[in-house]
Amino acid sequence: MYRTIIAIILILSASPSLSAPPSYPKCNSQLSNEPCYAEWLANDGSFFMGLIQKNLLNGRGGAVYPDGSKYIGDFKSGRRHGYGVLIMDEVSNYRGQLSIGTWQNGGRYGNTLYSWPNGAYFYGFDTGGAIRSELSLSDFYHWKRAFNELGLPQKKAVQNFLGRAALTSDRRIYNYPTDGLWGRNTFNALATYAALMQPQHFNLLDYNSARAVIQQILSTGAAHSPFGYIISENDPQYLAQTPACPDDVTSVRYECFGSQRYDDGSIYTGDFANGLPNGEGRLSDGNLTFVGDFEDGILIGEGKILEEGVVIWEGNWNDLKNNNDEASTNSEVRVAQPSTGSGFTVTNDGFIITNEHVAGNCDFITGSLNGSNSRLRVVATDKINDLALLKWDGYNGPNVSFSQSQLQLGDEIWVSGFPFGDAVSSTLKLTKGIVSSLSGIANDYTKFQIDAAMQPGNSGGPVLSSDGYLAGVSVYKLDEDVTKQNFGVTPENTNFAINSQVVNLFLMANGVKVNTEAPTNENIGSIAQSVTVFIGCNR
Repeated sequence: MYRTIIAIILILSASPSLSAPPSYPKCNSQLSNEPCYAEWLANDGSFFMGLIQKNLLNGRGGAVYPDGSKYIGDFKSGRRHGYGVLIMDEVSNYRGQLSIGTWQNGGRYGNTLYSWPNGAYFYGFDTGGAIRSELSLSDFYHWKRAFNELGLPQKKAVQNFLGRAALTSDRRIYNYPTDGLWGRNTFNALATYAALMQPQHFNLLDYNSARAVIQQILSTGAAHSPFGYIISENDPQYLAQTPACPDDVTSVRYECFGSQRYDDGSIYTGDFANGLPNGEGRLSDGNLTFVGDFEDGILIGEGKILEEGVVIWEGNWNDLKNNNDEASTNSEVRVAQPSTGSGFTVTNDGFIITNEHVAGNCDFITGSLNGSNSRLRVVATDKINDLALLKWDGYNGPNVSFSQSQLQLGDEIWVSGFPFGDAVSSTLKLTKGIVSSLSGIANDYTKFQIDAAMQPGNSGGPVLSSDGYLAGVSVYKLDEDVTKQNFGVTPENTNFAINSQVVNLFLMANGVKVNTEAPTNENIGSIAQSVTVFIGCNR
């Protein structure tokens, strides 16, 4: 284990293969010619903050004007230019007005949505800000259609996400009930998110644009916003007092905050300088996360290692390295043992769904089903929703059926999989229960709670309805030690599954069409046995 840990610590000297934007340093006299971040109060009472180049706002930023209106978005040469949102919540006689979309030289221009408090909309502006079309909410039926195609849990999940998405410390995108109902507030929130986070899909009269934005929210979560921040569930510690490191951090000679994915799949998030991690940061390889201070890509001083959010080591990195040096003198060679999980076939030509945490960071993956074995290849992964799409080349056999109806509280379900791998026996195991809640932890509507028993090894396996359709994917259970420590009780069968509608969206995004025909077999055991795959992750 120590050898693996040290290898991961040292990997940061390698060149990155993928980068994502986050932040610049605050402006000072030494960095006056570099892109930097500043905040200042103008003589007329306006307050500005954002990226400065050549002493003017250039890039993402924000402004609060004397009348109380706020703008968040792109600037060029000190003027609103690009994509942004003008908020008039506190302007007398104009409370609730929004302008969302494109700006040019300070004025609204092109594809811009102007929303009035009474529900009226104007869409599109000519040069000089002249409105060129008047619409109502019903005219945006393409976006309504894309939203209403979702099941109720997914609609609520979208609203729940938008309700956490913040433009400023006191202004969230969506401040209304998480009820799954379409309306002007849901539409305004989606339009705001699209303008700032998905401008390539900011076409409010186009179905495919709406579907792309909604799918991005459901399947990958938010990237970091231009100003303030849109909260990312995967990275709640992201600090957005400053905008982003350039895409190529190797060219950066000043300090900034960023994120990099390295060739081995590990991801570093934290402070950079001179193209390397320098300062506070965290490095994750999927299973383990290393938290501490970095100097030229190397961990220094005190830090800690977490496994799935639980601290498994804390101390000085030198002590850990010394322990590794002592261990390396032992001539015994230790071979990494494979970990196991479950999965299930979703097409008759070999596409398989499992959890990302089952299939991630494997040297190779194997699948076993009814006496047949094969190497599996990874087609796509979704870390936010913990899903992985695998392919069994040459497979031709049964697959699970997707229901077109929604789960109901109290529905009977069956959990299929291989708990504890083949340590107990190599045969499939089934446990029975009900849908205990239509949401997961912290009102996560992409998950639902069940009381059927689950154990390590069930992860990624199918949860079937009483009539044999796919209801969800086994994903996790409450940790007994943590629950005992926080609540003084041991949880009893408090387990969770990913809703099948999220799985369907993930498959649609990867061009896989699901089977919605009724199961041909009425026996749950036979259905489960015909589609549930024993997954081996070999490291």
